[in-house]
Parts: sequence; structure tokens; C-alpha cells
Amino acid sequence: MGLGHSSEPKITVNGRNLKQQDTFSPSYTAPKSLKDDSPRLTEELERLPSVFFKESGAGEGYLSFRGLSGRHTLVFLDNIPLNDLALGEVNFSQLLSGSIHPESVVPGANSVVYGERALGGVILLETPFNKKSNKYVHGEYGSFESTYGHASIQEKEYDSRFIIHGEGARSSGISQYGQRRMKGEKNKYGRLGSAAVFQKGTVARQIKLTARVMESSGKYDDNTINPAPKPQGTKNFRMILVGAEGKVDVRNLSHKLSLFLNETNMKDESLYGKFFSNTTLVGSHYEGSLHWTKKSILKILTDIRQNIYKTQRGFQKTGTDWGIGLQQTHNFNPSWRGEIGGRLDENHEFGSYRTYSLGLAYKLNQTTLRGSLKTGFAAPTFHELYTNTAFHQANPDLKPETARTLDLGIQQDFLQKKATLQVLYFQTEIKDLILNSGRTTKNSALKTHLSGVETTLSLKPNDSWDFDLNYTVTQKTALNVGFPKQKGAVGATWKFHEDWSLNNQILYIGRRQDPLFKAPLDPYFSMKMSLDYDISSASKVYIRIENLLNSNCTQAYGYRSAKRTFYVGSSLYF
Repeated sequence: MGLGHSSEPKITVNGRNLKQQDTFSPSYTAPKSLKDDSPRLTEELERLPSVFFKESGAGEGYLSFRGLSGRHTLVFLDNIPLNDLALGEVNFSQLLSGSIHPESVVPGANSVVYGERALGGVILLETPFNKKSNKYVHGEYGSFESTYGHASIQEKEYDSRFIIHGEGARSSGISQYGQRRMKGEKNKYGRLGSAAVFQKGTVARQIKLTARVMESSGKYDDNTINPAPKPQGTKNFRMILVGAEGKVDVRNLSHKLSLFLNETNMKDESLYGKFFSNTTLVGSHYEGSLHWTKKSILKILTDIRQNIYKTQRGFQKTGTDWGIGLQQTHNFNPSWRGEIGGRLDENHEFGSYRTYSLGLAYKLNQTTLRGSLKTGFAAPTFHELYTNTAFHQANPDLKPETARTLDLGIQQDFLQKKATLQVLYFQTEIKDLILNSGRTTKNSALKTHLSGVETTLSLKPNDSWDFDLNYTVTQKTALNVGFPKQKGAVGATWKFHEDWSLNNQILYIGRRQDPLFKAPLDPYFSMKMSLDYDISSASKVYIRIENLLNSNCTQAYGYRSAKRTFYVGSSLYF
């Protein structure tokens, strides 16, 4: 129900299981009851605490988590790493929500469990199976000639199931006008995605196979001052994902192994900068769990990855990274639980790095107190180390970044667990933070400190109403000016009739500054409303209005944002 910590552990086939992690630091989950039919995955994630997306003039949606950039947040889809080897982050605008569901968002540093780049947090995504029917067709049309379609088919047997997804979206973009602009578009795009998942087995023995292809093509106004009007740039992207996972339980020992491949091609052409990259990531992850006693679990975590980076000028760089960690969890009594972990990672460029994690939780009736101290590290990306363009100069002398996160929180259940309140204080210290200064990048000579408070409240008083609220206050520094000091989200779903439901969502983004032009960006409220009507058990129609208040939701300085927009759609279930 809504946001907040999941008190019961999840058992999944995924190699990285949150069974122990959830007790000591929160994992936020997107409220399914508040999900509408929007194809944008970013909207679903941005309703969570401390998650902020910025869509640039080039039609890219990059994440900022707890004031850190997207390159500090590790993202997995079906246990396959998504972070681009070239730039280190994920362009979430290329991910469509029909075939991708947010499983969990884990804030803070945690390289012991997840490995390199887990400094700001971890986002776990998965390919969903249909719950209502085996065949599903969905279509939508709206403002700016936006169209979206999604179809899926699945089959189920006694101990196996498979599903195939196909989806696509396009938009004519937002026209841009001004003294220095031509009548161009912001994010005139087309996107396609397809996925297939096969799963077989019981709780004790499981296998899972995954394959996915994602492609996108976009046209945008170049972010230049001269010449005027601005020229047009294009971006093309393709990602191929393949994964295989297996799980076997033998008495008090559990084995989980996952193999994965991520091949990404990116081509960016503009007047001043051209960037082409082809990256391949091949690797495996193993997790073994030994139940020493009914109160104690020891985990061993190992990873190995082969990285291949190529550019249009024939430059190629390869390297192999590996890591091994141990994590011990112990239940002292029904109220107290503790955790300790450590990990050694070997990076092909920078050698050995050690990380650790400590956690303690106390639960009494409907109150839970928790605290954790966890560390992480992230090596510079291939782009930062080796790529030279008109806008960027390589710096091979960069050092890896390291981080330490302290989380202290309380969770209180009310009204027989129909309501849950959680308050979490966090503090992150980063050493050798990589800074962009014009065309160059360099490590900060000083330690960087970020802190804030995340508050979430979820309430489901009856079967007709569902509420969700969160509010985040983050310390502002000169290094995270693009992140809002205050951010909040409110969601409410009202099923006022057996066949009718109304979904309302309000997002507040506080004052911030464009990090490139140092220009202030005004705070704004964005309100979204959707009305659903179930024609029958096999079909539904809806209308959705975004930015209902017609706010100026500027995300990138100098680019117009969409005003009030309208969408209509229909879904069929077979």
C-alpha cells in the first residue's frame, strides 16, 4: 500500500534480493493503486521521495537522487545493469512503462550488496506479468500528436509462464520560439520496445530467461548561443539486454546465479559536438545464503564484469572488474536485529576498493526504529577518462568517488496498518566528487556533505479511497544547485462507483538553478487527473489531463515546457 518500507521480505528469483536490506534502510515502492496509464516511467518514479528528473532540451530525462546525479545511481532491469558504460547513467525517457515496472528504490550508498556505482541509491526494475488476462492491448492519443501503443501475450502452465511485450510511442514535440531559435521541436521522438520473459520452477528451484530490445530516435534544438536561430540535432539509441537467472535451495543453503549482457549503441549529432559510442557489458552475479541457525544468515556476494567501450574514431578500451562480499544478519530477539557486511572490489583501472555496511533495527508492536551506515564507490566513466569533443575534454587523472551514507528513521503503523508514517534522516559524505567545470572534469579537493529528511504517509481507509503523500527537504550546496531543496507529491484514488475511478496527483518541485547557465528556475506545482471507466471486465476507457493548473514547469533553462495537455485511451483484455 503506497510508499514506505516493506516490512515482510520479498522472495524473488532476482540475484539481488532485498530480504535483509529492507530491515535496516527503507526501500520505497511506487504505489500501484495510484498508477495511471501514462507511458512515461519517469512520472511513476518521481512520486517517490528524493527522486527528481530533469528533461533537457535534447529530450533526455536524467535522474537526480538525494541531490546526486544519475551517474551515482545504479539501475537494474530484471537484474541486468542499465547504466551506460560511456556516461555512467540511464536516460529514463527511453524507458516505456508498459513493459517495465518499478520493483523497489533503495536510497543511499550500498556497494556491499550492489557493487560499484551504488553511491546515491539503487533502482530495481522488472518486466511485469499480466494479472488480469493473458492477452492485453492498449492505445492512447493526445496533445502534440502523441501516440502510444502496448500489447502483450502470456501463457501459464503449472510451474512455468512466459510473456511477450511490444510497445511504441511517438510525439511531434513542443514547438520552440524566440529570438535565438528556429521553429524547431523539443524532443520530437519515436520509441520502440519489446521484451520476452520465461520463468519456470518452484519456490526451491527456479530459472528465468529475459530478452529485450529498446530503440529511440529524437530531434532537438541544439543548446547553443550562436549561431541563431539554433540548429537541429539528432540522437539515436539502441539497447539489447539478455539475461539468465537460476535459483536452487538445498536444505539450509540457497544458491542464486544470474548472467547478463547489455549492448548499447548511442549516436548524437549536433553542430558543435558529435558523440558515437558502442558499449558492451557481459557479466555474472552469484548470491549464496547460508542459514547458520534460525536467527542467523550469512551471505556471500560475487560479481564479475567485462566492459568494452568503442567510439567512432576507432578508440577501444576493455577491462574486467570483479568483487566479492560477505553480509551477516542476526536476529538477537523478536525486537532487535543487526547486520554487518564488507566487500572487496577490483577495478581494472584503479585497483582495489573496500566498502562496508552496518545496520541495526528495533521493532516494538507497530513501531520500527532503524539505522544504518553504508559505503559505496564509483569509478570515473569511460567518457570522463577518454572522450574528447567540442564540449568535453578527457581527464585520465581522475580518481574514483567514494561515499558514506548514514540513515536514521522511524516507521509507525496506525489504524490496524491501514496507515503508515515514515520519517527518515539521511546524511551522505562524498570524497573526490567529480565536478564539471566548463569542458573539463576534476575531482573536488574537499569532501562534499549532503543531508535531508524524507517523510512519507500512506493511507487506505477503505476499498474506495487510497492516499499517498511524501515530502523531502534536502540541504542545498553549491554542488547540487539543480536539485530542489523542497520536493513533494500527493496522490489520491477514489473509486466512487463499481465501474468508475478518479485518480489525482500533485507534484511540487521547489526552487533550483540551471547548473549550466546558472539561471534560477522557479518552483512549480504540476497536477494530473485521470478518469477511468470500466466498460466491462474485458475493456476500459479513460481520459487524462496533465498539468491541469497550466503551470510553467520549466526543467531546462531556455526551453518551453508543455502547458495543459489531454490524452484519451482504451485497454482491451482477452
